[in-house]
Amino acid sequence: MLRFLLVLTLGTWYSTVPAVNLDSLWGVWNDKSQPDTNRLKAMGKIAWDGYIFSQPDSAFHFAQMEYDLAKTLNKKSLMAHALNIQGISFNIRSDYAKALDCYSRSLKINEELGDKKSISASFSNIGNIYFEQGDHIKAIDYYTKCLQIDEELGDKSGISISLNNIGSTYGSQGDYTKAIDYFTKTLKIDEELGNKSGIAGSLLNIGITYTGQYDYAKARNYFSRSLKIFKELGNKSGITSSLINIGDTYNKQGNYSEALIFGEKAMALANEVDLVELIKEASNLLYSIYKNTGKNSEALSMYELYIEMRDSINSEENTRALIQHEYKYKYEKEKALDDAKHLKEMNLAEEKEKRQVLITYGASGSICLALLFSLFIFKRFQLTQQQKKAIKEKNEHITDSISYARTIQESSLTTREYINEKLGEHFMLYQPRDIVSGDFYWVYELENNKTMVAVADCTGHGVPGGFMSMLSISLLNEIVIENGITEVDKVLEELSSQLIKSLNQEEKGAEALDGLDATLLVLDKKTHIIEFAAAGHTFYIARNNEIIEHKGDPYPVGYFFGRTKPFTKKVIPFEKGDMLYLTSDGFIEQFGGKNDKLYGIKH
Repeated sequence: MLRFLLVLTLGTWYSTVPAVNLDSLWGVWNDKSQPDTNRLKAMGKIAWDGYIFSQPDSAFHFAQMEYDLAKTLNKKSLMAHALNIQGISFNIRSDYAKALDCYSRSLKINEELGDKKSISASFSNIGNIYFEQGDHIKAIDYYTKCLQIDEELGDKSGISISLNNIGSTYGSQGDYTKAIDYFTKTLKIDEELGNKSGIAGSLLNIGITYTGQYDYAKARNYFSRSLKIFKELGNKSGITSSLINIGDTYNKQGNYSEALIFGEKAMALANEVDLVELIKEASNLLYSIYKNTGKNSEALSMYELYIEMRDSINSEENTRALIQHEYKYKYEKEKALDDAKHLKEMNLAEEKEKRQVLITYGASGSICLALLFSLFIFKRFQLTQQQKKAIKEKNEHITDSISYARTIQESSLTTREYINEKLGEHFMLYQPRDIVSGDFYWVYELENNKTMVAVADCTGHGVPGGFMSMLSISLLNEIVIENGITEVDKVLEELSSQLIKSLNQEEKGAEALDGLDATLLVLDKKTHIIEFAAAGHTFYIARNNEIIEHKGDPYPVGYFFGRTKPFTKKVIPFEKGDMLYLTSDGFIEQFGGKNDKLYGIKH
């Protein structure tokens, strides 16, 4: 596998506590008599210690609660802390574009505050993203900046993290001698600090280094030690990494039965925590095992999953985000220096003149200001009352207009009577969040007792999403009903082309990414066959207490950074008693329950 474990860090509020009492922390958060700083720190610990490595999507949500309160109270250091947690939650899920955005916003606040420890943490986490994307030169550059700050501050835990990440970079380049040297230093520091999480990470990385040197017995010893500590900590991602690497050593030695045991355990846990990078590594291991044991069908399935996860991580969006981040950071630094220089020159020229004006007009100006201020207050009061009235009237008018737009939008949807006639037994959950909806459904009966069904999720919510849905429905009617195109993959291709033309996305340099995710089925009731194509959606079949998933292509309908790959059609048999589910992400992305957690795909 040779995937070294990087350390993600929070900086100022970095925690090495292996376990937390969530009930106690929730008690602090909900007790409004507590100082605000205590409540905010409690929520930060809930997000980090309670959820980040087991449920990173929930950690993001709790960090948002921390951020919102910190922003209200203007506590910038805790705003930056919350953003860093959110960046780490995206990083763990391999969504590097969003991770970079959070890290950059956190870094900007910490630079304003002059918080060197937190600046170091931001640099470290940004370096991790460059590492994951294979840009080791930039990664080393960021890690070295961290190490310099950590040494300046005498921060041993920070030094350990920087040394670990530099070692991981050398290890990935095949320089195992340097890697072991850095990991050994890291392990020594973490043992001095009693940092169990760091110790487990160092042991794992040393084991990976020995795997690279073909010393599988020694590697497995280190992996087993790391696995034991990760289990004590309840760190599911660490447990999964250890299982993958143990399975890899057995696979390389030809002990495929043992390798399969660890590989299957790793895959089950990787799916449980739903982390793209770990699913990629586990599927790659299982692919190799199945291939070596002649199980070609299982090997192909795992290889397809590996490619899907790999392409997701190495998406153009992630690469584009790295480039944008680099240029934006340089630009803001240079602009800040230019602005400071210009301001200093202006201040020197104006200071003398201002001093004279203040002396001459000070007394009379004070009297005028008092009179003007009184008049200003009175006028503002009158204006505020007028504005409140105007805003109220305007809001009522806008709401009335949007409500009427809903009527127009619903008239473009396939009628319930038609759907009842063509589909028979079915159910539908359709509840627009903002009066009009960016999601839509569409049904049309083809020849030979076939029925085409679509569920789509357009870019945006509310009015923009409503416009996109009506445009998409109109184009579907034209493509299928008027032009007679009924192959599901060809329909999505034609819809994509028409959207690009309609939104002028084909112009040179166009960057609008408006489009939609969609599932498109053709049900053949005679042959019991489904023709399936999808963009960014998964189609589900419930059969005999089992859920069968069919994933679509991982890119949307419409412009997507010059995508040229066609959509894929699958032919799927269905059986009597099967229940077929088509869904947007609107249901799974709801928050609720006792702890206001994300509902999520697993539920």
